[in-house]
Amino acid sequence: MKVARTLFLILLSSGWSSPVISQRDQLLDNIEATIRLPEGALPLKSYVHYYAPARAGHIVGTFMLPGLDDPASGEGCEQLRQDMTSQPCVSAWPKSRKVGAGNRVWLSGIEKLPMPARDDGHCGIVFFGYRTSDGQFVDVACFDDQPVDY
Repeated sequence: MKVARTLFLILLSSGWSSPVISQRDQLLDNIEATIRLPEGALPLKSYVHYYAPARAGHIVGTFMLPGLDDPASGEGCEQLRQDMTSQPCVSAWPKSRKVGAGNRVWLSGIEKLPMPARDDGHCGIVFFGYRTSDGQFVDVACFDDQPVDY
């Protein structure tokens, strides 16, 4: 038992990761290397990169400028409970300011992708669909132009 624990700690400290995570990182590296952002978008490193699996063989992504998922100043967010009282909203995604520009987050499903509290109207949010079978982008669009319907 002590040997197994020691081996596990060595693997953990050496940066070992599972083949699934390595393949996913390679896929995301490829997406980021080949995407052509829409006219008006800032450089890719300016955005927080959120990714999620969609239907079989598809990835959906949201690139968001940090802070656009924060409510506007003086506004809050509340959600309705079943008993008709309210409670503060609970976010399903890590907030963009905490993640930071240039970083990426893998989410478990498209329902967890961030929904912006506001849009700056200048391509502050980019949505896209990506087909893994042939490495093609299904659509890439600024949120203020036309959201990708997936």
